[in-house]
Amino acid sequence: MTATQPKKRGGFWLFFPFFLFLLLIGLYSAYWAYAKNLLDQGIEGWIEVERAAGHTVEYSNKSLGGYPFRFELTLDDPVYEDDEIISTRWEGQQLQLVMQPWNWQHVIARSPGMNRIRTGGEDISLLFGPKSAASLSWSGESVRRFSLAFDEVAASANGEPVADLDDFQFHIKPAPDDPAMLMLETRWQSLGVKQPLPPEVADLGPDFGPSILRLEADQAFALLTAGYDASELVGEILARGGAVRVPQLVLNWGGSELGAKAELNAASGEIGGNVGVRIDGADAVRAAFQNPDGSASNPDAVQAINALEAASANGGFLTMTIRGDGLYFLGNRIVPADIEGAL
Repeated sequence: MTATQPKKRGGFWLFFPFFLFLLLIGLYSAYWAYAKNLLDQGIEGWIEVERAAGHTVEYSNKSLGGYPFRFELTLDDPVYEDDEIISTRWEGQQLQLVMQPWNWQHVIARSPGMNRIRTGGEDISLLFGPKSAASLSWSGESVRRFSLAFDEVAASANGEPVADLDDFQFHIKPAPDDPAMLMLETRWQSLGVKQPLPPEVADLGPDFGPSILRLEADQAFALLTAGYDASELVGEILARGGAVRVPQLVLNWGGSELGAKAELNAASGEIGGNVGVRIDGADAVRAAFQNPDGSASNPDAVQAINALEAASANGGFLTMTIRGDGLYFLGNRIVPADIEGAL
């Protein structure tokens, strides 16, 4: 009795996975080439529109590649200038814009080398680099997240240095549980002021940082999407019953760490809110208001620092009240201001 011989697979089925793989590669390559052509047309169209509007858009070389896993637009020596309100000009060594073929709603920008932004002719100038990056994602007509990062920034005004900034980050996004709310966070490692400080605090030094600021604004994302001007945003939020909050502000300066939190609202129909401030390492600040003989050069300032230090014990805050006409502490107005008029 002879054993049954196993059937041999046909040649087609043996090579079918290989043919299928090649077919998928061919289809994806065709899609990538088609999408690349659409992007190229869109980029050229945007440049034509900007130039027709009187804006300057220049570059020495443009290329679009990145196959197979991304689209990467590279512009050498890019320049953009807008003269509509205040002359603002950006010049860079190179700009790279990266997008994934399967995600058309997220762009990453990198600008290796040094960049310069000039506003008002030569009045204000920002020099940043050599590593700069940004990320933008959106859904429909609304921005979902924007991030910006610079490793070094040098600011000057009228040719004179103003400040240097290291490791700067800026992020905005909607709140996870409230898409209409805007959440902002910015931080930096070091801020060096190049202009003379007031004599009273000069001993604390010109370097600030590391520092962080977090801000929340009700309905701000929805209002910005609807076209509201950023300068009118706070007033519109309060008019609609919302609030603007600063959950965290931390500033290191001269060996001391200053902290603050705040909320501004109009829940009762009038401008109101509160500000909390605290300090760790108060000795460094207190020493700035002492004479060489140990006496206080500004007794009122030293008394305020002592009160702030006491309130800061065990993680506490010294709390002040915001009203439409200024800042109040224990019922007394300590900072007169027309807050309501300003908004």
